[in-house]
Amino acid sequence: VLLFLVVFAHILERFLEVKLYNSLYVIIYSFHMPLFIFISGYLSKNTDRCRQNAFSNFFIPYIIFNTIYSIFINKSIIVSIFNPVYIYWYMLCMFFWKLIIKDFVKIKYYILVSLLLSLYCGIFDNINWFLGISRTIFFFPYFLLGYWCNNTTLDKLKSIPKYFTLITFILLSIVIAYMFNTNLISDLSLFGNDCYSNLGLSIPKGILYRMIQYIISTIMGICLLNLIPNN
Repeated sequence: VLLFLVVFAHILERFLEVKLYNSLYVIIYSFHMPLFIFISGYLSKNTDRCRQNAFSNFFIPYIIFNTIYSIFINKSIIVSIFNPVYIYWYMLCMFFWKLIIKDFVKIKYYILVSLLLSLYCGIFDNINWFLGISRTIFFFPYFLLGYWCNNTTLDKLKSIPKYFTLITFILLSIVIAYMFNTNLISDLSLFGNDCYSNLGLSIPKGILYRMIQYIISTIMGICLLNLIPNN
């Protein structure tokens, strides 16, 4: 489902001047990457293996594919490995997450700590594309939420009545579409690259909107996990 939504959202990018397509685009982006990252965290419970394989499974492929793509689009063999292009930020973020998760989860209330770190880092405009640091920090709470989640938790999510979940999903979709179509907040906030000032927000408003975004993304993700049948 998520793979389909990624492709569908990229198709919609060509038609964002149409309000309906723009609404679908921001609704998808509000939860599909957070949920992908949640799944990555869920599959990272063996922290020793995560750290052991992080370099070979993520950093080396990142260097190879990010370099090839950079050469392809820039028509130059002089490329920077420090600024991920296109989709390759995900590989670099995964490398960092897999590398540090073993130690980070030893912190008490580690999900809350990662959340506060993200809210704090949004203040500074020098935390950006470089090494994908902004996205690494911004999406980290979802990764940790996936690590924390277990089969029992998923079973409890599945036990929520489907009609309630569907109504919640639809209502939140309407709220998301309204927020972005009325320019209450920029769709750039969904990507986790920009600080509050770049989004045209004051620090208090930026923190508030980012917190709301985390809440909405989490609820939307829960709804989707509940609505997708086990088989």
